[in-house]
Amino acid sequence: MLPSTVYEVALLALEAFIVYLLYNRFLKPCYLQWMYSRRGVTFMSTFPKPFVGDTLEFAMRVVEQPDRPHLRGIFTKTFGEKTPPCVGMFFPHGLLLIIADPDYLQDLYITHDKVFTKQEHAKHLFSHLMWNSLIWAQSANPSYKPRRKLIAHAFYASKLR
Repeated sequence: MLPSTVYEVALLALEAFIVYLLYNRFLKPCYLQWMYSRRGVTFMSTFPKPFVGDTLEFAMRVVEQPDRPHLRGIFTKTFGEKTPPCVGMFFPHGLLLIIADPDYLQDLYITHDKVFTKQEHAKHLFSHLMWNSLIWAQSANPSYKPRRKLIAHAFYASKLR
């Protein structure tokens, strides 16, 4: 049955918006944290905060000291000197996985290369710094495999330690 009045259409749109917010800002982050925690990812917060994520402390540190390396300071404060190999942080746009272990990178770029996709948000943030970088090349691109083969030896785990 279709809505017959403008009021019913507006009410239906409001209900759809509330369902979207509930799913996208609450249920999805909780599910992602549960799923990645089971796979060994350590998270900055015990519960994902809707709308702001883990950015509040990060933003306060940037305002107080804009010339400092803030992620390293937050990691040291949260985890001490031993940073976990993979850390999950929630930002307003979604989940960010920060990888600090060369073995994880080896798995992502070599073993699981066919299913690993580059995120468009990160590409838009950093593409002006690394314009035609291999980091942003899609795996299906014909120039990707020869370029990756040229630099693969530099990323062996023994050389990165």
